[in-house]
Order: sequence, then C-alpha cells, then structure tokens
Amino acid sequence: MDALAGYRGYLGGVGAPDSWASGGELDDPTAHCDNADYIRPEDNGGKEYVRSRAQASGRLVDCLRHLRGRFHGAAEQAGTVFDDEGDLSHWETRSVCADYGAPGDRRHAKCRFVDLFGRALHGVQDFYSHSNWVDSHDTSKPTGTSNPPGIHQSAVFPLMSFRPPLSQPSDVPERLSTGCYPSDECVGRIRHDEDLNKDVAQIDPVTGAVTRDGTSARGSISDNQERAVLWAILDTRRQWATMRAEIRDRYGKEKGATIICALTHDTPVANWPWTTGDCEK
Repeated sequence: MDALAGYRGYLGGVGAPDSWASGGELDDPTAHCDNADYIRPEDNGGKEYVRSRAQASGRLVDCLRHLRGRFHGAAEQAGTVFDDEGDLSHWETRSVCADYGAPGDRRHAKCRFVDLFGRALHGVQDFYSHSNWVDSHDTSKPTGTSNPPGIHQSAVFPLMSFRPPLSQPSDVPERLSTGCYPSDECVGRIRHDEDLNKDVAQIDPVTGAVTRDGTSARGSISDNQERAVLWAILDTRRQWATMRAEIRDRYGKEKGATIICALTHDTPVANWPWTTGDCEK
C-alpha cells in the first residue's frame, strides 16, 4: 500500500504524476484530466464559451486514453512477477520501490505494476477533484466561468472504465467540465485552481475523513470537498476490482490468483531463513 499510495516523503505510484523529477507528468493534462473545460451559453449569461463542447470532450477522451494505457500497462507488468522457471521471483516481488524514473521503469515487477496502476488511479482520482461531476456550484451567485454549474452526480463516472472500448467524445455529458491548467494561460476560461479544483484538503488515510483547513474555494461550497474525496475512493475501489478481473482473464484463474497474491503481500516469496512465502504453495 505504501508503494502504491505513497507516504510522507515518498510519492508512490499514485503521486508519481505530480513529481517534478524524472517520470513526473505535471505538464501533461492527460495525466490529470485537465483542460476539458466547457460551459453552455445558457449557463454562462448567454455568452458562447471560447471552446466548443467537441473540443472539451476530445481533451477528456485524451485523458481516458492515457489512463487506459497506464491501466493495461500495469496489467502487463503484473504477469512478470515470475522467474524463468515459472515460479514467483523473490527479486521481482520485492516491495521496496523508487519513486522516480520513467513510467513503468522500475527494478522490480511489483514496483513497475504499482507505478503504472498508481498513475492510472491518479488520473481517476483527479477527475473527481478537477471536474464538476459530483460537486455543486454556489447557488447564491449566477453560474459562469468562475462559478460553473455542478452536475452533483452520486455515481462513479461511467466513462472511466478501461476494459470496454474507449468512449467517444460524443459520449461525454454536455455539462461536464474540468478546469484549464495552468491558470495563467486560461484567460476567459474555467480555471483549474480558482474555479473547480478540490485538491487541497487533508484526508485521514485510514478513515477517509476530510479536514477542511485550507480547502479550495470550490471545495468549501456545500459538501463539495467531501463528495470529491468519497467518489474518488469509491472509484479507486472499482478500479482495483476491475484490475483483478483483468489479471484473471489475462493469465487464467489460478495463475491470476497467484499474481494478485504476490501484488498484495509484502513477502509473497520465502527469503530463507528470515521470512515465509505468503503466496507460495
């Protein structure tokens, strides 16, 4: 879990896209589902937005395509936890991972898996923080680029599914928007930092409870911050269930179960005489 989710001073797979170091993807909007911004004229005081719905939807599909690649890359790396004899490898299943380097470029198979799967989860979680899918706008003010309408859905985003065929731009809901990033390049647009993001609250890693100290303007409206966290958690659980199904389908039920065990245990292979192998028959 630490290798995947990170901890203080260590980014982990989920945090890797936010790194400035080698392998970071801070400037890649497809890693964060940014720049899919749009607002209808009827929600913008009758004014046409500077980008079309089709342009915004195309950017969102670019994000879905990028995250799909990370997801399936992780599933491919999951199958490399074995040695040349077909047994679980002590080396490949080690959980000590570096948090820098190109995506999927790690010394151990487990680390390559958690890096790529974590990057997929990063984008999934960012979607709920960076979009209006589950949040609400400030009802005391007119909607517009600085107060885009919230869709307030109570469901995971259906297009964020990486095993069915890739969704098309026409599948994107008309009122969906993410923010434009970086904000200093977003004059006249829905800005990431000021208008939509809900990134900055503190979250208890055990309970998921949200501390609102320092939350963003959008996160402080109604229960937006809590909803963004809740649905990011629920979709993360969905993605892990989907990944398990992908591994079983790729490698067969028995071998897939061994791979999943190796990915989820700290010491899946015996390191005599210090440890026993949790996943060895």
